[in-house]
Amino acid sequence: MAERQKTSVAKHFKNKEYRSIETVGMNNQGIVAGNITGEQDGAYLLEFSRAVVWRHGKMVPLPLFRDMETVAAGINNKGEIAGYGFEQTNDALADTDQAFLFRRGKITKIGHGRAVCLNDHDQVLVQWSDPSAFRIYAKDAGQTVGTPVSDTYLWNNGTKRPIAVPHGYGNFETFAGINNLGEFAGQISTSHLSRYFSADTIGRAFVWRNSKTRVLGTLGGESSKALGINNNGQVVGKADVGPPDVHGDEKTHAFLWQNGRMHDLNGFVSARSGWVLYSANGINDKGWIVGMGSKGTFLLKPIHPHGQ
Repeated sequence: MAERQKTSVAKHFKNKEYRSIETVGMNNQGIVAGNITGEQDGAYLLEFSRAVVWRHGKMVPLPLFRDMETVAAGINNKGEIAGYGFEQTNDALADTDQAFLFRRGKITKIGHGRAVCLNDHDQVLVQWSDPSAFRIYAKDAGQTVGTPVSDTYLWNNGTKRPIAVPHGYGNFETFAGINNLGEFAGQISTSHLSRYFSADTIGRAFVWRNSKTRVLGTLGGESSKALGINNNGQVVGKADVGPPDVHGDEKTHAFLWQNGRMHDLNGFVSARSGWVLYSANGINDKGWIVGMGSKGTFLLKPIHPHGQ
């Protein structure tokens, strides 16, 4: 059995020996969730991680979770934080991740895996993987396409609902968030290999709603990825518009998906503006969209109400 190397996260936070800080989300009250990292002293020189919350300008660590290192993944408008705890180990096949929900000042254990996002109704999306298992799901051009097993479930106050991967697909690769209707979006791996990137499978944007996964398509290229979803069910992200350029970089355009259709956001911007919108990274309930383009960060506001 592999020897476990545990980090005294309480000691390091007390001594303020952390070296980096990241934020993962902010709610409507301005409360921010994030993580701090630092170096473990002693023989191993491993990093530690501790989930923290910023309230009224002060950074406070979340309570210890079984003396594990902790990672915050998101925060909702009630100030609840979803995340996971883990143990440092030199066993590559060990999976110690335990998802949690921080609410009312206490850590609630969710179960095995990593919490990736949550909504205002205490619904938490959790993903777990088994690196020792391998799922073969398709063959493409004479090559076997497979992936380590990774599964997803939706947790709601002690109830776990498995989220099945559609037939012919690999895993849910990334998640953009979950709205208050329990709908979530992200990227799913397909059963086809990329024509341009060796040994890579093609990823497609998806949205899960009404207990079904809907793959959203592309803007003419191979892949797409959802990066945001609002409470109206609108999804934004980026999608390939053709093959990579001569340097091997993907050419993407920002998209908005609504009412069953994917729209290239560049179609809503005047060509005389000089802007090319590469990626839409978030959308709020007013339909305001933020993202990245040829001139930097952009903000789009719809002309019509409710973002329609």
